[in-house]
Amino acid sequence: MAPITVGEMKARIIDLIGDTMAVDDIYATPLSPVRGGQTSASILLSSIESALDAIASRSWKPSVFEIGAGLTSFDLPDDLIDVEGVRDLTTGELMPQMALQVGGAFQNGWMLYPAKQITFANPVGLKGVRVYYSAVWAKPETDSVYFDVIDEVPLDAPLVFNTAISFYATSYCLLERANESAILRQYNTKVDSGQPVDNPLKDMSDVMLSRFEIEMKRFPQKQKGST
Repeated sequence: MAPITVGEMKARIIDLIGDTMAVDDIYATPLSPVRGGQTSASILLSSIESALDAIASRSWKPSVFEIGAGLTSFDLPDDLIDVEGVRDLTTGELMPQMALQVGGAFQNGWMLYPAKQITFANPVGLKGVRVYYSAVWAKPETDSVYFDVIDEVPLDAPLVFNTAISFYATSYCLLERANESAILRQYNTKVDSGQPVDNPLKDMSDVMLSRFEIEMKRFPQKQKGST
């Protein structure tokens, strides 16, 4: 089965929200990029990106990068969540993570210091090192200058997370609409209009977020590396 595209995921979210696909008035075809009658293309895309980050907290993207010989520090990739392990390719052994503490032996090892860098006690060996790390799933991107092409980009996350992504993204979109509703409801004056804090859209956003949490619990928690 082919990965789901951004446009296809947008269509799912629009259905879950209870919105309808925006169509061209003349040709009655879906507008491009895909959007709902009350849900903009930008909020739909933002909701998908947020959902990809959300699933990474429990099931991240396993990734690696290598560092060449002789270096003592190296910039970490932007998609990094945490380092799971570092292998010395010269010895074939996993290197320990060092702790900054009084009396600690500064042996061959590594630490995440300073910010956005990995630093080694000694220069990297002749064959370099391989860093295993947990990463966030890639956000939809395109080289085209046309924004509508983004709808054709396949999602990076595995197919099994499509339902979880759709639940989280729907919650995200409903929360945006709930904020708009909250601003308007502060001016309610009729007794039968409810309290200003009554917000069905916020309640539905919470329901979808709960469905997301339930869906994610169907999958086993990935095991962290021991550093």
